[in-house]
Amino acid sequence: MSAPKTDVVIIGAGVAGFAAALAARRQGASVEIVSAHAGATSLSGGAWDVCSDLYGSVDEVIRPLRTLAEEIETRAYEDEYHPYARLGEACLRTIEEAHALVLPALAIYRPLDLHSKGVLVGSDLGLLRRTATAQKAVLDLSAAGTFDTTVGANIPTALTTAVVSLVGDRSTDADFLAASWTELMSLTRKSRTFVPVALDFFRRKDDALLHPHEVAAIGDSEDGIASIANALKNALQKGRFSSVLVPPMLGHRRDDVPGLVEDLVGIPVGEWLQPLAGPQGLRLSRRIDEVLASEGCVHTRGAVSELELGTSGIEVRFIDGSTRRPGAVVMATGKHVGGGLAMRDGDLVEPLAGLPIYIDGRLQPLGSSPEGRDPALLFGNDPFSGGPGFRAGVGYDNSMRALGRRGEAASQQLFVAGALLEGFEPSRDGTGLGCCATTGYVAGKNAASFAGRS
Repeated sequence: MSAPKTDVVIIGAGVAGFAAALAARRQGASVEIVSAHAGATSLSGGAWDVCSDLYGSVDEVIRPLRTLAEEIETRAYEDEYHPYARLGEACLRTIEEAHALVLPALAIYRPLDLHSKGVLVGSDLGLLRRTATAQKAVLDLSAAGTFDTTVGANIPTALTTAVVSLVGDRSTDADFLAASWTELMSLTRKSRTFVPVALDFFRRKDDALLHPHEVAAIGDSEDGIASIANALKNALQKGRFSSVLVPPMLGHRRDDVPGLVEDLVGIPVGEWLQPLAGPQGLRLSRRIDEVLASEGCVHTRGAVSELELGTSGIEVRFIDGSTRRPGAVVMATGKHVGGGLAMRDGDLVEPLAGLPIYIDGRLQPLGSSPEGRDPALLFGNDPFSGGPGFRAGVGYDNSMRALGRRGEAASQQLFVAGALLEGFEPSRDGTGLGCCATTGYVAGKNAASFAGRS
């Protein structure tokens, strides 16, 4: 059975699919976005990378020399196969346009300023990292000022940040985090120290066994907000602190919790980064769903089994037997985590449309034996250096149309975005969600334009 024709069908509801949906709606297109399961977006933490040096020295992280715009220009210059290089001279403008649409819609992130050096945040591994922007609930260590809790006035003293652990919670080692962050700051002669503070927050016998998202949910109630603020004020009475770092516990179903807690405590309060399916990823996933609904996008929870590319258009086939014949399709299905690429019979394939796989501008050859290729040739044996399989993906042109085997457009109606793209290595190249948002924006905009013409 077929549904009424939609202008643009987007497969994948992560950041890339979300950006494509918003861009298409701004062009006046009707949009159906399809998601079968959670992907890499749901595993993300509170950071939002656009072009970060993930391998810089401690000094370069804490005191970066280049702005975000300069980092982007360097990436585009040094890596001709990265999506930023494909955007050409319009790269910076396109990134700004995409984020001017996406970040305000999500409303849980700080604005992006490409002429800044981003924000400095602490991670749950005891490291410091520089990112383009971050959720408002995450503490920006480069902005948190000084404050004397005893006299209620700004003071010209060294910065001291309280690092909070919840009494009874064995998943957080505030002593380790504080010592690690203090040592990193001292290496660059920065006058910020971190002091562990125990927070007596849990009230029930088994509260220490709660999962991180359950702890964060406590803050979604008015009583929970008051409890967090009162516990923090009591714990901070004996010290003089400029800011407070807490585990991801500032709510995940409502967005005003960080501001309310901070107002009650009287100094900057924010979380450290905790990726991999924590409360920060849940906030992003929730906001994506809420905004898609408010924008009038049809959100279908179901799996696509196949894309049939024909001369008369694209047929989207679902596993339940239903079909769609939209004006255009955007594939934002991810890479290895989301299932946009899969290993079949020893070869790396795109499973929905059978699109060819490219690696650094070259078509991936077929396996040389019935068993396919040795996975070590694609992914390597060294866990600290990525193999070519991590950069593999669907080829695309400047409009984000998917390429066929001869470098031609596989279909005038088929666009691709996000981690699925060749040359984009989300976990290693430092362009993360920003690249997903930017390529999704371009793909959605062009898909809507083509659907309108057709």
